[in-house]
Amino acid sequence: NYFVGLAATQLIEFKIKLGDNINNENKMVRHYFMTGGYKFHLSEAIDLEPSILVKGTERTPFQLDFNTKAYYKKNYWLGFSYRTSNDIIAMLGVKVSKFYIGYAFDYTTTNIKNYSSGSHEIMIGFNIKEGAQKGSSLL
Repeated sequence: NYFVGLAATQLIEFKIKLGDNINNENKMVRHYFMTGGYKFHLSEAIDLEPSILVKGTERTPFQLDFNTKAYYKKNYWLGFSYRTSNDIIAMLGVKVSKFYIGYAFDYTTTNIKNYSSGSHEIMIGFNIKEGAQKGSSLL
């Protein structure tokens, strides 16, 4: 019931020129992500999944997300996160067949809150292994 993951974006750091100014060159910086967690079965209907996400770039300090999701009958979830950059996130979602549909609201506790009331995120996921027989190949 545990999971771990590693990911990176911008593996090839492309350079982008913004405007006509030759000195205004922006390099797409590589981002790194590492995650891990464990799903505890508390009862027939309820699971609890604490997890952590570590993310960062070569130019910025790494950031931690501490997450907890509660699942009801494996089809509904409610979750909360705390990000070390002082963000608080609430999320909820539902599983429909092989799809996962979710919503999250991210609220900052820093001075940015004077200019932003938070951000909204809609998530859609697809489980390619859903319904696969144990020992069978997906390819």
